[in-house]
Amino acid sequence: MDILKDKTNQNILLAGGLLLIAYYTIIKPVGNIFTPSKDEILSDDLGKKLDPYFNINFYKKGGYILTNAASYSLTGQIKDAIGIFYDEESKIYAAFKILKYKTQVSYLCYKYYERYNKDLLTDLKQNFNAKEMLPIYQHIDNLPLGR
Repeated sequence: MDILKDKTNQNILLAGGLLLIAYYTIIKPVGNIFTPSKDEILSDDLGKKLDPYFNINFYKKGGYILTNAASYSLTGQIKDAIGIFYDEESKIYAAFKILKYKTQVSYLCYKYYERYNKDLLTDLKQNFNAKEMLPIYQHIDNLPLGR
């Protein structure tokens, strides 16, 4: 009888150990893939807050906009930096760093749409993940309105 209990206890301990190993090597890492990081959550929250400034009509309410030459240059710089296999994030970040007002963000989106018949924010989100969008959102969030 004692041999049977010892064997049962060994099997329970072995099964428990295997479950712990499976949890820490398979289940937990896979779960982390589907759990958003703090940066992703912050980016999503900021993105929702800043959505109005990416609207191509927001600038029409009045405020500072870009010159035609500046908007042409920036839209080209952004479009050229979006690649099929590789995006040049630094060029896109640099383009947004030039903007000094939230109304200019809207105007840039308007000019991007006018030039490429594409929504700038959609293009960015298709090529950047939430963590890569965060520096753009943070810069825009810190800008004054521009009115």
